[in-house]
Amino acid sequence: MKRERRVFTTFQAAEYCHVSPFTVRNWIESEALPAYRTPGGHRRILREDLDAFLKRHGMPGPEVLGGKGNKVLIVDDDRSVTTFVARVVKQVDDETEIKVATDGFEAGSLVSTFRPRLVILDLKMPGLDGFEVCKRIKLEPSAAGATVLGITGYYTKAYAKKFAKCGGWQLLKKPLDVGRLKEAITEALSIHWSRRYQP
Repeated sequence: MKRERRVFTTFQAAEYCHVSPFTVRNWIESEALPAYRTPGGHRRILREDLDAFLKRHGMPGPEVLGGKGNKVLIVDDDRSVTTFVARVVKQVDDETEIKVATDGFEAGSLVSTFRPRLVILDLKMPGLDGFEVCKRIKLEPSAAGATVLGITGYYTKAYAKKFAKCGGWQLLKKPLDVGRLKEAITEALSIHWSRRYQP
């Protein structure tokens, strides 16, 4: 049985309320929504405070709004890489729904059905390479808003420029640094929210 979340980050609270993280921060800064800070300075919101806030302002809860949490698609033909990346994604948000594709064709199929918010995409794969996959994601109406984070063991400035022209957001070098990957995942999901919702 899935355990109910009792404490939310600002990003998780935004997902719960279907607003942007910037809106949640504004609620906290105006003291409309109670929150506390961790020793590291990060804001946390108790579930009961968030539910009380929604009720007080006549806002619908997630059971009315529907929808699920973050969705991330990891595309790489190396299983050790997909396992590592999935573990890091879960460290950022343990409720993230993850799917894995091991080639570009499988990725293309999943993009239209899974509709990920973030695609973490290896650029060098057999068959359909990451550049072509990225272009196809951006042409798919149901997934055009997804953020595409590239990863590669063959990083060059030319590669990064080509990836950007295909609609890619950032390109990270392999072997992947855990801290940099965490930072990119968090920022990518924030970018998705800021595109879709306004404070």
